[in-house]
Amino acid sequence: MWFKLSSHELLRKKGLDIFIKIGRLVDMRFIIDRRQWLRGEANWDGLSPVNRSRLLRDADSMKCCMGFWCLARGAGLLDIVGLTSPCYVLKHHPDLYPAFAGLVVKDDMYFVDTEATRRLMTVNDNYAIERETLREQVIKEIFAEIGDEVEFIN
Repeated sequence: MWFKLSSHELLRKKGLDIFIKIGRLVDMRFIIDRRQWLRGEANWDGLSPVNRSRLLRDADSMKCCMGFWCLARGAGLLDIVGLTSPCYVLKHHPDLYPAFAGLVVKDDMYFVDTEATRRLMTVNDNYAIERETLREQVIKEIFAEIGDEVEFIN
């Protein structure tokens, strides 16, 4: 159950509404624009897996699902360009850690992707998923597990 804060209490972060959810302090809604969404491009070259997916791919400015999430959580475009996962963003910007806690954990010395992150990578990049509605539904479910709500547009 979501409760939107009253208009005078509404928190704003980079133009996105922040919501409060029962049982968690702060949860977020964010949007994935299908026109800019990089998905289904992992493949097999006969020897090893080849993955061209990035949080933000420099060549065409396409973003994987976690690229949209990173931007909504406070990272800038230059912070995510060319990187393959949220833990690498934190390597250069550890101050973002509290906001990235849903997809990254910190062990003694390093930031590490969570199991949810690895599942998002697998679903987002899997070229064998033929039905985009299935891909979107699974991605929504995984983000919901960490308390975030995603909407797909266009």
